[in-house]
Amino acid sequence: MLAPAFFLLIALLCPTPVATIDATIRPPLEPADRNHRHHDLTDMPTRAALSAPPRIAHPLATQISTTDVLVNDRTHDPACPSCGGKPFTQAEVSVAANGPNVLVCWNDKRSSCLHVGSQGLGYSADFGVSYTDASPVAGPPGFNYGGDGTVAANAKTGDFYFLALISGTGFGFNVGAIKGHFAGGSFVIDVNKQVGFNGNAGNSLDKTWVAVDSTSGNVYAVWSNYIADGSEHIELQRLDASLNALGPVQVINAEPASVADMSMSVVATGPNGLVYVSWLEIGSLPDHRSRIRIRRSDDCGATFGPPATVAEIMENVYSGAPGCARGACDAAPSLAIDASRGPHRGRAYVSWDETVNFYTAPFAVSTAAVEIENDNFFSRATSFVPGGKIRGIQAAGSDRDFFKFTALRGQTFVARTDTSGGFYFRIIAPADTSSSGNYKTLANAIGPGAGVVCTLPSDGTYYLLLDPDGTAPSSTPYAISTAFVSPGVGDRARDQRDQFLAYSDDGAAWSAPVRVNDSDAWFDGIFPWAAVDSLGRVFCFWHDARVDAVTGCASDEYMTASGDGGVTWSANRRLTDVSSYFSYFNVCGPNNQGDYQQAACSGARVYCGFPDSRFGNPDVFVNANTFLSSGLCPAPIIADGGVDVPINFQLRNDGNSDTPLSWQAEDSQGWLTGAVPALSGTQTVTANGGVFGVQATVHVPNGCSGDSTTVRFITYDPFIPGYYDTCSTIVHCSATTGVPLTQHQRTRLAPPLPNPARGTAALRYALERPGAADLAIFSVTGSRVRLLRHGFDSEGNHEAWWDGRDDQGHLAPGGMYFIRLDAMGRTFNQRLMLLR
Repeated sequence: MLAPAFFLLIALLCPTPVATIDATIRPPLEPADRNHRHHDLTDMPTRAALSAPPRIAHPLATQISTTDVLVNDRTHDPACPSCGGKPFTQAEVSVAANGPNVLVCWNDKRSSCLHVGSQGLGYSADFGVSYTDASPVAGPPGFNYGGDGTVAANAKTGDFYFLALISGTGFGFNVGAIKGHFAGGSFVIDVNKQVGFNGNAGNSLDKTWVAVDSTSGNVYAVWSNYIADGSEHIELQRLDASLNALGPVQVINAEPASVADMSMSVVATGPNGLVYVSWLEIGSLPDHRSRIRIRRSDDCGATFGPPATVAEIMENVYSGAPGCARGACDAAPSLAIDASRGPHRGRAYVSWDETVNFYTAPFAVSTAAVEIENDNFFSRATSFVPGGKIRGIQAAGSDRDFFKFTALRGQTFVARTDTSGGFYFRIIAPADTSSSGNYKTLANAIGPGAGVVCTLPSDGTYYLLLDPDGTAPSSTPYAISTAFVSPGVGDRARDQRDQFLAYSDDGAAWSAPVRVNDSDAWFDGIFPWAAVDSLGRVFCFWHDARVDAVTGCASDEYMTASGDGGVTWSANRRLTDVSSYFSYFNVCGPNNQGDYQQAACSGARVYCGFPDSRFGNPDVFVNANTFLSSGLCPAPIIADGGVDVPINFQLRNDGNSDTPLSWQAEDSQGWLTGAVPALSGTQTVTANGGVFGVQATVHVPNGCSGDSTTVRFITYDPFIPGYYDTCSTIVHCSATTGVPLTQHQRTRLAPPLPNPARGTAALRYALERPGAADLAIFSVTGSRVRLLRHGFDSEGNHEAWWDGRDDQGHLAPGGMYFIRLDAMGRTFNQRLMLLR
């Protein structure tokens, strides 16, 4: 047992603000009859019918039929005068939710186009059905907000927090933060202040992230600090609920700052003062791989343990996803922690993108082609065979050089600049090339030492376009090495980008990375983000180009889920209802896709926020889904021996989309003889409370002598493998040798059935006359766990049942419990052993 001094220390390090003691309780999950359901996470059925469903390639038929909701107001986006009349971009979407309230932020290009500080901010007070665009957001005094914004919510107090870069006073970027709350359906800002300071004229902060701990009320802000001497820090500032500093800024990266380009830090909180900070060390290893690093705190961020490595990964740092206007691409790994009451409480999850090792490409020194001036027409592009160098001279001004090559579906093309840049180069898919606005760009590269890594989605001719960047003098010669590369030993990825995830229970030892996307190896994807709901189920979604089999450029959002703590993952499901293409030609700003997108959970709802270009230029969308199903079981049944007893179960979908749900019925004594339509199966059940009936039949044997059987109705969503929802019905033979409850007897409480119980237990009592009666479950320490009956009952027999949950709907731990009946001025007790 831990000494009292330990708990005093935690109380001091993780203080609970007085304001949160009587704070609003987290709203319950979507409607469900808790007396009839039991989220069975520990006692998993072992029948083959409940094995993980096969992962399905291209499951377009399983698209989730909810609506993507536009967050930003497009009338706020006039054409940018400094970009030739092109529209603004919105990207880098962050989302936080608590009950019906949702806060979303994003980077808004108007900040630089119109030379006014602006950070996109929108909110919803109706579970994401509709949004209000609250942009622009004023910065703290003397500053403007200007990018890298993230949001977080305190589930207990209802407060929301926003963190972003600010500029204006002094040099470089600093960090500002907002605290706000919802009132009358609107988001109200309470505090708006500077919380991060770059220190001097040579420093600049970048890549902010925010998280809040609902237990202590602490707010955690992290960022990268690019210091004047060339070193870099990952820094964390602890804040109280009003955004006042709790101690000095902490440097999180323990290695020397010169080890690597450190960025993309993320902070997340878990139960009991748990805090994690992760970051990316870009290209830090001798073989050019990057490391995802992480540190854990168990005392609300006061101190951190040693750094650990989540994974060593090969990044596609050269080029982003199709249509990305930005040359370099360092996608932020996600970080999420399970704060549920489930078996994986406290487990941390990290997801990321990974590419084939393109540094092993077999570049040759021979010349594959020399540019022939082609007057900018694709039909005159200079042909070459990848495997040698392409050479040419790029004139200043508007000179554009075109090359073309033939490739097969699934080949990964690599091109690397050997000379000192002065141009952009892009890989363009075989599509409409009549004008630059119609180009389908698979990859871009910008600047000295740039390159592209691109897996080709179909057989055909592809184009390499060289555009001057305006910095090179006239007659600049160039040489570009080209090759095809295949996955080699040690490669987890199969192509230019796959999505991976790993998990850990202690922050030190991490699971082997698992690929979560099931797309074919020639389609791109980017920005995976993981989130955990209140039931402990893990969801991961990302930007995916699999719907476009020809050019691989049209994109959607896809999702997968795990119900067993990240061990098993489902077939991928398409989230978005419209595909889009990001065109770097048609928008203002080089970062039209951003560096991240985010998912957040509240209860059993999952909110996925992402940039989307379905209207021709990037906007902000959120797709909100509730994944919640259950089995509904009747009350315990008493029957005579020798009869067949029908039991009517219901499979219920409380989610907000029609979805296939599965069931299986089984019993403990072998009395179950069959079911209509079957003892196990899968059926699509309509959204928002739709039910599907299953009628099982139990044959009660002759001479059963008071025996009983527990019939378990096990339900699950095939797209959340490993998570089973179980309810039980007890069938008790009336030819019992025990003492039954009969009419006209004294008030009493009968022994529970079954005992021990795994799941639901039947509780029977009798009253000798009408009167008040309280039936409750108590722990061995004397604290009440669940109140089952309260109020006036009639004379005679009564029946209730306990599903093993407490008054808040959480699973009670296994152990001994007391059943107490208070009636007729007396107290009656029985013991019950609950198994887990």
